[in-house]
Amino acid sequence: MALLAIPVAATLLIVLWVGSMNLLQGPGTTLTMLGVGTILLTGAIASWEASRVGMATERKRGTYGPLAWFFLHSFLWVVGYPAYLLKRRHYGLKNLLVPGLLVGALFIGAWSLMAADINERVDKVKDAFTDVEKDFNELGKALSDAGKEFESLGKEPIPAQLTAPVTPSEKVFNLAAAQSDYRALCKDKRVYGGMTHGGETEAEAKKEADAVCVDVPAAFVACVKEPSANAADCFVSTSDSQD
Repeated sequence: MALLAIPVAATLLIVLWVGSMNLLQGPGTTLTMLGVGTILLTGAIASWEASRVGMATERKRGTYGPLAWFFLHSFLWVVGYPAYLLKRRHYGLKNLLVPGLLVGALFIGAWSLMAADINERVDKVKDAFTDVEKDFNELGKALSDAGKEFESLGKEPIPAQLTAPVTPSEKVFNLAAAQSDYRALCKDKRVYGGMTHGGETEAEAKKEADAVCVDVPAAFVACVKEPSANAADCFVSTSDSQD
């Protein structure tokens, strides 16, 4: 009965053991070993059993010798296995063709389905790695393009408006501010600059300055309109000319 037990045990191992493996545990290799082991073991048992009962090659009965049964199992198991289970009856052994066909079908079915499942899982992993590789390639291309664009920035001519010399903006003239500056400078000079008359107090000098420093000379206004001029210099120059 070992000829039936071996495929049954292999089927259980395929379903319960190989089916619970992840890809890192090598389920494909284990599945292949179970398949090859089942074929070789059943062939070895059939050869031993045929030798024990004295089987020989007989065309009338369609039987073979022990070595022939082993090679038939090894290279054409789907034919050799059920054929031996049938032909063994000619040597006083029980005909196990029907249970052998059932056991063989279960073994082949479990092995084939598990192989397909493993291949499908491997393909999914390959697809995932392909997607990751594609994303990395796209990222690398984007970084390369960005690097080339960055390098090209140093080669492009700088716009003329960015290299043109910066000139001072035109001076904004404020007449009221100019007049206020003149009056303040005038009062300061008359009160503290030695223009007060002898005997005058500071209060009297300020009062006189308020009366005198009202009109702003046109020369002062023209002077402060110049971009590089300042009120103090213009006051000095116009005061000297007036004096």
